[in-house]
Amino acid sequence: MLIKLTSASDNLLGQTIGLNPEFVVSVLSGEVLNEKSEKVTRTFVFCPPHGTWEVQQTVDEVIDMINKGIQ
Repeated sequence: MLIKLTSASDNLLGQTIGLNPEFVVSVLSGEVLNEKSEKVTRTFVFCPPHGTWEVQQTVDEVIDMINKGIQ
């Protein structure tokens, strides 16, 4: 099963990401500078060993998707 998220990284902005929720270790929100040097809030989904995905959904939305999928 995969959860469907939307990329928030500048080079993949708006692209759909399908992640296996069983590999998600942590989800957190933080501020970063975008390519225009503007502060933006992003949600980071850490899936080792593959890395971290920046997504548009909130932490609560991601956790909700994971909880609905893993029951």
